[in-house]
Amino acid sequence: MCFRRTTKVDAPASHARFIYAEAETRRTVSEQSVNAVRMTTHGFVTLTLEAFPEGKTFVSRCRELGVASCGDSIWSAIEAVKDAVTTYINAIEALGERERVFAEKGIVIRQTKPRSVRVESDALPPNSFAGKVVFPLSHAA
Repeated sequence: MCFRRTTKVDAPASHARFIYAEAETRRTVSEQSVNAVRMTTHGFVTLTLEAFPEGKTFVSRCRELGVASCGDSIWSAIEAVKDAVTTYINAIEALGERERVFAEKGIVIRQTKPRSVRVESDALPPNSFAGKVVFPLSHAA
């Protein structure tokens, strides 16, 4: 099994070209390495991502998994932590530890994608972001 991340990017228009070029590069690499493998959805997990300014950069993290990253803008920091979460889940899946880690951290795998996600309102500093993101879990068919 492996983890597949598909999310809609809600970034300002100024970041659209960069995100599009990055997505095209990743898709090309992905098509070359996994061209013949068809992926099917195995379940969904909802994780809380947050980003906040620290000096001249933005720090981002996943509250449930404790995975962190950073970026030059709030959107690049969020994308970086999404990639870090993807890598982390792939690693624990390859080690056969996903079920144990999810149970320890209270992460529930749902069989259907949630229609809506409740966002907890925290007191956030200015220029910060916190929100729930639904990640689909997949395995090769």
